[in-house]
Amino acid sequence: MATGMNRQQRRAAASQTSTPPALVPVLREAMLLHQAGRMAEAESAYRRVLAISPANHEALHFLGLIALRADRAAEAVALLDQAVAANARNHAAFHHRGDALFRLGRMEDALASYDRALTLREDFAETHVQRALVLARLGRPAEAERAFDRGLELRPDLAQAWAHRGGLLSDQERHEDALASYDRALALQPDMALALCKRAATLSAQYRLGEALACCDRALAAHPNDPEALLWRGVVLSRLNRDAEAMTCIDGALAQVPNYGDALLARGYALWQTGRLEDALASFDAALAAEPGLGQARFNRGLMHLLLGHYAEGWPDYEARWQTLRQAKYRRVFDQPQWHGEPLAGRRILLHGEQGFGDVIQFCRYIPLVAARGGEVTVQVRPELVPLIATLPGVTRVIAEDAPPPPFDLHCPLMSLPLAFGTTLETIPAPRAYLHAEPARVARWAPRLAEAVGPRVGLVWAGIIAPVVDPLRSMRFAVVRPLADAPVALFALQRDVPPPDRALLAATPEVVNLGPAFADWADTAAVIAQLDLVITIDTAVAHLAAAMGKPTWVMLRAVPDWRWHTVGRSDSPWYPTARTFLQNEAGGWADVGARVRAALDDFARDWWAARGATPPPRPAAATEPVARISSDDQLRTIFADLMAGRAMEAEMAARDALVADPWNVDALHMLGLVAMQTGRLTDADSLVARALAGDPYRPDFLNTHGLLLSAMGQPADALARFDQAIALDPGFAEAHCNRGNALRDLSRIEDALAGYARAVALRPGYADAWSNHAMTLVDLGRPDEALASTARALAADPENPAPHCNQGIALHALGRPAEALPCFDRAVALAPGEPEPWQRRAAVLAELGRFDAALSDLDRALALVPGEPMLLAQRQAVLAQSITA
Repeated sequence: MATGMNRQQRRAAASQTSTPPALVPVLREAMLLHQAGRMAEAESAYRRVLAISPANHEALHFLGLIALRADRAAEAVALLDQAVAANARNHAAFHHRGDALFRLGRMEDALASYDRALTLREDFAETHVQRALVLARLGRPAEAERAFDRGLELRPDLAQAWAHRGGLLSDQERHEDALASYDRALALQPDMALALCKRAATLSAQYRLGEALACCDRALAAHPNDPEALLWRGVVLSRLNRDAEAMTCIDGALAQVPNYGDALLARGYALWQTGRLEDALASFDAALAAEPGLGQARFNRGLMHLLLGHYAEGWPDYEARWQTLRQAKYRRVFDQPQWHGEPLAGRRILLHGEQGFGDVIQFCRYIPLVAARGGEVTVQVRPELVPLIATLPGVTRVIAEDAPPPPFDLHCPLMSLPLAFGTTLETIPAPRAYLHAEPARVARWAPRLAEAVGPRVGLVWAGIIAPVVDPLRSMRFAVVRPLADAPVALFALQRDVPPPDRALLAATPEVVNLGPAFADWADTAAVIAQLDLVITIDTAVAHLAAAMGKPTWVMLRAVPDWRWHTVGRSDSPWYPTARTFLQNEAGGWADVGARVRAALDDFARDWWAARGATPPPRPAAATEPVARISSDDQLRTIFADLMAGRAMEAEMAARDALVADPWNVDALHMLGLVAMQTGRLTDADSLVARALAGDPYRPDFLNTHGLLLSAMGQPADALARFDQAIALDPGFAEAHCNRGNALRDLSRIEDALAGYARAVALRPGYADAWSNHAMTLVDLGRPDEALASTARALAADPENPAPHCNQGIALHALGRPAEALPCFDRAVALAPGEPEPWQRRAAVLAELGRFDAALSDLDRALALVPGEPMLLAQRQAVLAQSITA
């Protein structure tokens, strides 16, 4: 937002001057100082003008600009109010007054000020653009887009306007149009941080997280301390569950701009996702203190209060959903007033749905309570829900949202009804069942379920198929496939089966998918009415089943939505029959699937026992196909990047593969390798564990997990993983070599030697295995044999530093230090970042009496591993030798 004067604004002000002639030189001096950026001197000069002419609109206007630039927005408004009172024809003063009001969060007042400016000068492009930003904040996206387009028609070179226009389109989920708008901005300013950051936001919304991260990095390469680039890098990293890195970036943005409302908002969201709810609440409060008009912060604060059970504080803030661009598209504006809970006394009220199917199902419980207030109730919802909502008592009529409503006196969005009724945790209307299936539909579906043997269980594992699958609301069928082995009759209620799951579902005849035959939600309800249990991820099916009073198990992300969970409770306060299964860590559906399977076994056992019956035997489980990276070439490219040290390129390529399939096991494995290579062992362990959950019989995954366990100081567990890998692939040379390393860590030296021997038998040119074989022979006191092994390693890979170092160790052990020294020289030349070659060379140099060189080498090693006790002790010994020599 501009806070200074551009050329057009200066000309406009000059053309409207009414300054007395005697003050013209003073005012001109003040303006020159202002334009030169000497704000304190300019302010003093403007005040000299006002001391003589208190109503001078030029001086008042420009003092307002200085106050606005200094973040003194309230003072700016007071000055600009005086300026426009003194000269109601100064369109620039009205424009800047709008800017100041925008800064204070007074959006309606800002809009009025911009509108007044445009009545004075309609062709001022910047005012149209600022007006568009206000309209967007007010949840009026169509008008905002028209305002952007008018501004850009007048000034197509306004790069920032193109960037902001793209953000508006992205918030309406018009992502491709948004990307085109960013392209226009970047064509004008290739390194424009704003456009790159907004592009990152749009790509992130599509789960194109690798591309989004690249945009942030491109912005930071051009502007290393840009707060918005730091902020968006943090947001993207948060979506990648890289929470520590995310918080570092967001805190970096706040270090640049301490009262940066959007950064405080993002910090609150990151804290929320890691379960630090009170800290998140404080961050949202800070965001609102910094920028009172930040509707998303108020809305998020409302969600946090609801999750914490603070309903009295939560419901008013929840109304701020209309101030968020993502929710504003659901807002309906009527001439009739909104109802706030007062007696209806025969008046006609329109209750209208918003947001998703589940939201309507959850809050339609209030409709009979509204009818009890004495009114005539019309409900307007999406067409698919009309038959279902019509079963509620007290409804006069139910109409589709695209039909014109009958005459009405009052209206209320369904999700504002808890506020109208003053709902608290204790007063939630939570009957066991408030929705019911139509008897005729139940009868129609009964034959499809009639032959079921055992308890009838409904299953939903994925949300609606969209251009991008949301991994927070969907999992792979492979995770819940083991439920088909329980003694139950399993019916999928999945209207849309994700493409990667179709083959496995088809290969699992124990699961009968009824979903594709559902015409509307009344069909879904008719099937649920005949089930004993529904197991579902957080979708509308969960709401429907629980609203019908069915036992409902809901599989939820680690930090769930307030609808299903309240801090301090283990149940849902909204649904008495719901049971929740939360992820133990973000992104970890495998553990959820395992706990649901165990619970289902208990449920089935009790069901059969209650009937004094024994479940029939189950057929053997089908082999589960799993998703892999789409081509061997792509896999090789990612691996080549990783081996060449291009970790970022490998990570982005793997994350891009996850865009097409969020459960791609090869991509998860590759991300684990990247995390391991970059020292993020905990992240690596989580990623590789997820890959193994998808395909537990991959030897390469087991081998990688073994390497991780070794790096984390768990050699016994690592050995078990290597043994599993070898059992699946006896010819896996790397696993045999790594098994040898684990055995060596466990002091099982002879067994380790056998492991290396097996590795080189399988692959005679395996340099690392020969090198480790050599070191193990040294440990066994057989350095002469070790030399033969190092020779084999060097013949296979002469540029590998390890065999050079190990050859030096063997020669040194044989009492040949002068021959050992060139081996260590070559090792440190090839691997200057590894401490061991420096340490080994220092020992030889000390033995040869070259103490200064030995101390220098030890200092190099200590610079790589500061404070390492063995190096410190060795340095002290060499120093003592040098003194006594």
